[in-house]
Amino acid sequence: SEQDINFNGNIELNSTFFYTSFSNPMYHGSYIASLTASGDATSTTNLGLIAADEDFFDNKSPRVIFNFDSCQYKQRLIDSIHDFELGTPALETVLEDHFDLTDHPILPPSLTTKIKDTIVFEAINKVDFIKNSIIQKINELCPDNTRRAVEIEQDGSQRMLQMDSRLSALAGQILSLEDVQSATAGYFAARNEVALDIAIHIEKEFNGEDLREALGAVFDSVRPVQTMFNVATEQEANVAGLLTDAEISICLDLKFSSGFKIGSLVEFFTRSASDSTLGDLYFRIDELSMDARASATSIELDLFPGGIGSVSDGALSLQAGARLAAPFEVKLNIDGSPANGLDYSEIIKHRLPFMPFGHLSSTLPLSFSIGGFTKKLEILLEDLNLFDEKQALVSVNFDACRVIEVFQVLLGKLGSIVVSPESILGPVSFGGFDLFNTNMIRSFDEMFPDIAHFADGILEANNELFHLCAEIEYTRESPPKVTDLIALVTEELQVRSFPKAKTLTPTRRRSLQEASSSSPSTHRSGRALRAHHLPYNRYTRPKRHRTLEENNNGPTKNIMDLFSFKGGYDGTKLYTRLELDVSKHFNGEFDEVISKPMDLLNGAGADFLHDLFLGSGDTSVNLETSISISSSTHAEVLAGFEITGNEMRELLFDDSSYLDESFLAKRAFIQFEDVSAKFTASSSVSGDLNVGGAAKIGINEGSLVLGLGLGIDESSDRIYLANLTSVGLALRQNAHWRKTGVLDALLPLTFDVGVAGEELAKVLANIEDLNLFLSISSDNIFESDLPKVSIDLDFMQLVDGTD
Repeated sequence: SEQDINFNGNIELNSTFFYTSFSNPMYHGSYIASLTASGDATSTTNLGLIAADEDFFDNKSPRVIFNFDSCQYKQRLIDSIHDFELGTPALETVLEDHFDLTDHPILPPSLTTKIKDTIVFEAINKVDFIKNSIIQKINELCPDNTRRAVEIEQDGSQRMLQMDSRLSALAGQILSLEDVQSATAGYFAARNEVALDIAIHIEKEFNGEDLREALGAVFDSVRPVQTMFNVATEQEANVAGLLTDAEISICLDLKFSSGFKIGSLVEFFTRSASDSTLGDLYFRIDELSMDARASATSIELDLFPGGIGSVSDGALSLQAGARLAAPFEVKLNIDGSPANGLDYSEIIKHRLPFMPFGHLSSTLPLSFSIGGFTKKLEILLEDLNLFDEKQALVSVNFDACRVIEVFQVLLGKLGSIVVSPESILGPVSFGGFDLFNTNMIRSFDEMFPDIAHFADGILEANNELFHLCAEIEYTRESPPKVTDLIALVTEELQVRSFPKAKTLTPTRRRSLQEASSSSPSTHRSGRALRAHHLPYNRYTRPKRHRTLEENNNGPTKNIMDLFSFKGGYDGTKLYTRLELDVSKHFNGEFDEVISKPMDLLNGAGADFLHDLFLGSGDTSVNLETSISISSSTHAEVLAGFEITGNEMRELLFDDSSYLDESFLAKRAFIQFEDVSAKFTASSSVSGDLNVGGAAKIGINEGSLVLGLGLGIDESSDRIYLANLTSVGLALRQNAHWRKTGVLDALLPLTFDVGVAGEELAKVLANIEDLNLFLSISSDNIFESDLPKVSIDLDFMQLVDGTD
């Protein structure tokens, strides 16, 4: 029967709008709405709706959760979680196999044992206790009628208490448990699940000796910098003092979801609960990690013996451990046991993918005395991945305007990077076919992204720094530091990464740091310093380069996939390092790209086809394709200026010091650490071949892959400014390049036996259903040799069908 249902509730909406140096404004907004339904029918009185979005300007859909009475699903919720356990052997095996620190450069092997001894036993007991408590909470919210609570009035009458048995109430009860960080329950519309989503955080303190040892290894890299502060390189830093007031702990974090799938949403809300309307039970582990961590803020100490190098308001964050690499879901039997027949301990040990992880981030503002005057610098330590091959970044942050001449040179070289395969390799041709004679790809360079479009942002930042330093010399305001320069470059490259919106729908732009790393950072964040370009600055700014959208209105689009820009002084050199990944997205019809290799059937493969099939003329090709094309360019380039700690100290703090051009030319350099580019085109192929007008050959769901690329074998030597004509020329001449290209086409053939040539007809006379494949292949299409055109077949089918 029809009835009116009224929703009552509230909504909390928060939004932020602000301007930055970007061409577009920045937006951020979030909301949470909670509604409850009321009506005449009992079945709707406990129905509710919760919708939430942490950022409604991003591309993620909001969370929509239906809230309703949990009692009729009580047993299924209990069954979905009842058998779960971590198990001591499982967690110990994870740490031993995926957190082996035997050969780690800074983390001591003892840290693995310390994590095992400190957290494993404790975590297993607590997780088991929380699981049993959740089951108890479910039973308490949905008691049998004989066990319901009764209230006795003053006159002696009794009434049964009304209990809130909705899933939201259950989540609230679970959230009250110790070590439970978050709890949500309900029907999750995006996942089509009725579920409990639980996050558990277990933390135990420990002495941190292993982390002190790791920090000590990192500070060995600081020794070359110490001469800037009049500290001998053999002096050891006060590493123990950095951790004196730090919060040091070993933690286990677990996020899981348990419940059951929904087959038909309409049937679920309109029919009684039964196995016919409810889906499978499941248990999913979304996150599982064990790690050691240390964090400290407002650090105050003398970093070096004798009261040298006073740190004020420093910060430190260090974390290392093992974590689940991807969520893992287990289908459950009706009794709650894993359907794959394994227990949870075996699943964790052998089925879950784990990986080591860790980061280091620290900012140490340092005050020291030179010539009776107090000077200030910052030591920055950063390693966003302690388990990659890159060393921790150690640099000194200082007034960038004091060495503006150096930065103008270094940024000028980085901003001039052009990766042109045509320039690097010279004229390129492919054996047997002309790939460039198409409407979409007219040259070798057009197959790859335009990395120079993004590198231009460094030139824009360099120009901005020049104006800013000129203004500050006049206004005497606080000068920009190296971190401000990094922020300038970051903003300029981000401008080139986001096209201008064509509609009124706003797009929030996250900072690079926020988008690429979840680890805490103590580095400067926020809007970069900018010059005001006042009248007394008699400089003309170059016209800003076109944005990404303006530069890509055609059939292709360049997208920046990864960007990293670092800079500072590491004790031996003043440097800037750029890492950039750019991909090219192709839009439009690219049938010509795939059809070019098929032209070989009129060249290298013509005689071969005429031997197999009737007909003597050209082969016409009629194809239907489904093409996927990807193209990317990667560049890691270092631009530096060799300078000792004593020379750097004089340059920063001695007003009489200066840099002449010859000194700059001998010490400034550029080094190509890794440069590569690759192009891949793959397609499914169907259609037909007409050989000489006599034989029609069908092609059924074949495949064709074309891949080519180039890259340097190893990092180049340093190329000094005195020997540098241009960055493009240096890239071609000073790096050892290798190129590769492959072609592989496998085309299943279908044809009438009557069109087969004499020799092929003899074979088919014995095996009429023999599967034949036309193959076109080359291990190196850059060579002059023609690709091979051949017939492949099922060898065992041939053996079985012949005497």
